[in-house]
Amino acid sequence: MSSQEDSIYRPLHRGKACLYCRRRKTKCDGAKPTCRSCRMAGRLQECEYTDQGPALTQVLEDEVDRLKARIYDLEHPTDNLPVTLHNPHAAYLEAQTRRTSRPDIRNQPNERHSSSSGSVGSLLLRQMHPEVSRMLVTLFVERGELTGFALDKSRFYEQFNLPASNPNSPHPALLSSIYVWAFRLLNSNAFSGILPLYVNEAKRALASTINHRSSHARIQAIQSQVLLAAFFYSNGRVVEGHYHATGAVTMSFSAGLHRELASSAGSPSSSPNLAPGTMLSIPPPRDAIEAAERTRLFWAVYTLDACWSVAAGSSSNIREGGNPNTTIKTPWPLSNEEFRSRSLSQSVASGNIIQEFLSNPSAMQGGRYTSSITLRAQASVLLKLATRLGESSNSDDTQRGMNEFRDMARFVSSFIDNLPSINGQSELESVILMTNLVTRSLAHTAEIHLHVGRLGSIPGSLTACVNSALAILDIMEHIVAEESDLMDPAIVVSWTAAARIFVWNGHGAPSSLKKTCNTAASRLRSSLTAIIQICPMMETQVRSVLDVLSGN
Repeated sequence: MSSQEDSIYRPLHRGKACLYCRRRKTKCDGAKPTCRSCRMAGRLQECEYTDQGPALTQVLEDEVDRLKARIYDLEHPTDNLPVTLHNPHAAYLEAQTRRTSRPDIRNQPNERHSSSSGSVGSLLLRQMHPEVSRMLVTLFVERGELTGFALDKSRFYEQFNLPASNPNSPHPALLSSIYVWAFRLLNSNAFSGILPLYVNEAKRALASTINHRSSHARIQAIQSQVLLAAFFYSNGRVVEGHYHATGAVTMSFSAGLHRELASSAGSPSSSPNLAPGTMLSIPPPRDAIEAAERTRLFWAVYTLDACWSVAAGSSSNIREGGNPNTTIKTPWPLSNEEFRSRSLSQSVASGNIIQEFLSNPSAMQGGRYTSSITLRAQASVLLKLATRLGESSNSDDTQRGMNEFRDMARFVSSFIDNLPSINGQSELESVILMTNLVTRSLAHTAEIHLHVGRLGSIPGSLTACVNSALAILDIMEHIVAEESDLMDPAIVVSWTAAARIFVWNGHGAPSSLKKTCNTAASRLRSSLTAIIQICPMMETQVRSVLDVLSGN
């Protein structure tokens, strides 16, 4: 190899190699859009890099400084003489705006998106530079599926490029929620002062959707509720997370997102959390894209409620059975490509979608529904049902209770066996890969929660719990090896379940098993420490798992 070729592969800093080279453990020169190793391997798609580089962060930090100064001016209008602020990246931002040729007047005042109270947050929305806004939106949307973003990306970008005065432009509640997550993903102390302002603006703007007649605004309000709930939960603010999760459930059921696509505006629906007669009806979807959005959004609400209610040890807001008006009939979520390939009639469930899944798993696994987001939703269903059954079966020793327990145990085990292996997925996009890893983790967590109440009475339950906890640990070490900062915060429910098994000191456990658990606990602690370095936004959740390992 020539000296010139040697220089191509000079060592890169940690995390700078493309994801494909990291997974294949091959040398990477960090070239964009495609590195040399990937070009030689014949890969047609552009390389995927997880680092955003200093340019994006620096541009955003300077914009935040400008906005903070503007906030000060607004809060202290009589202080001395006005000071003219200069953004050192203004020329770059203007050039980007001209280059992309996307009209945006989001920085101009408009009546529809402003509030009578003239909140600082609403002013910040209007005064943020269009290109900075675009940077934040792109940063989040490209990985937003992991935090519950369910809208069609292409259509959302089209709406984002509309003037703010256009009724189809993103609602301020959703836009603010996206900014909140974008700042969170960047994880810079420079944004800590301004982030709460956007949180408050998102909550303020949500209040304006209560009596809104637009289905566009209603759908985006539900999406905003999901994002805010995930944000609060992932930051350890459980009460606020539960509040917005409850809001998301209430709005999605009252809008009829749980019903058949073709009749979402048909008969009135009662929500688990709505007063009788309360309605938030929306018309049927106009096309396949809108139908796919609604199914994904409903299941984003469901998975949010299922996973975080288990993580928080609280009751779920969604109770299946007992009320035909709340029976879930919407189909499983699909990617846009899968949804476009089928007609709306093919996507309508014939009855209770969850009961169909539980009674005929072969039709759902490896057959019609192979989408990663479908499996993610199904794993959330199993986590919720297995947790509930595990809690009730602990005190139910009747023959019926034992039969239900065994049936669920077989079902969960079969579901796990049919999931994609954690190996051999290096060609997948990072978001899909992480979704698959989370799905497998949640399925193993369902197995733990089902069996944990019977550790002392059924020998097989102890084995099932330990094996699933070790599987969760293997997945976690795989994530660490990926060195990707893409993370689904809900995976913490799996790490917590594994940690509790590893520190369990039950009577009668063989000494060899205790040794295995002690070794696994050390591995888990090392992986958690690594996660903080790779994905700092997970620190709050990681600390809670470390507390479990410490016996707190």
